[in-house]
Amino acid sequence: MKSKNVFFSILFILLFLASKGIAQNKKQGKATDKTVEQKVEKTKEQEEEEELAKIAKSFVETYTKFSQTKDKKSILDFMSEKVSAMLVNTNVQGTVQPFTSDYAGLITYLDKLIDSEDVALDYTLSKIARVAVVGEIGTVFYDAEYKIQRDGSYWSKGFETVYLVFKKEKGFWKIIHYTTLTIEDEKLRGDCYCEFFTSAGKGYIARTTIPSGKSYEAKLNTFSFVENIITVDGKVFEWKNKTEVYGKGAKNTTGVPAEDSLLGVAKTEEEVIALILKASLYTTNCANIKIRKKGKN
Repeated sequence: MKSKNVFFSILFILLFLASKGIAQNKKQGKATDKTVEQKVEKTKEQEEEEELAKIAKSFVETYTKFSQTKDKKSILDFMSEKVSAMLVNTNVQGTVQPFTSDYAGLITYLDKLIDSEDVALDYTLSKIARVAVVGEIGTVFYDAEYKIQRDGSYWSKGFETVYLVFKKEKGFWKIIHYTTLTIEDEKLRGDCYCEFFTSAGKGYIARTTIPSGKSYEAKLNTFSFVENIITVDGKVFEWKNKTEVYGKGAKNTTGVPAEDSLLGVAKTEEEVIALILKASLYTTNCANIKIRKKGKN
């Protein structure tokens, strides 16, 4: 009888331990299932972030090629028609110009690039700093460098930070907003500004502000007019019949004096000065000469 009691006691203990083990396994199983579900959700999020990063890279590549392709649709395909934009441009002089835009503004900008056949944009992705996706909204931060080329020469260089906001529309990621901070690092060619003063005798002193890379530089030149001959710092020009302006003593690649070179046409002494500055003295830096003011020295 005693042995039977011992037997049932041991059996009860074994059954109790077995039931406890089964309960623990079920609990662990649920925890494991939950962990797997979390891992699946994280993987899906990562996949969407990777997809968004690829779309952003594709957008940059398409924008880079736009100067050659002139394919406006290729850019607009990335955009929502409800897109908005904030753009902040800073030039080498430190001037900050903020402005806003939208879908219609983007189309106008692209049309201007298409019409400007002599302008080419060299745009390079430096890095994608961050990609994030929450539901149907995604964001991409990236840094890029740019060079603007015109008439075969570089006019300016710089870099920008871009913030793209994407939203899913009919299952496709579309840019719903973008913010760009553009900083001009070098200004190599562009508008030059001239102010000149009458000097003693028949002549002028011209002070010209020209782009010179990291900043603007002021240059002084003395123009002397004697009948139809103009001398500027040792260079000689002829103003024939007060219409055509020629550079005298131009030399070809062999160093032998060549025929006089026609710079252009000018009707006034002010126009002559602007023409010589642009076409001879600062042709590398100045695409246009803008006269600011004049006075007496």
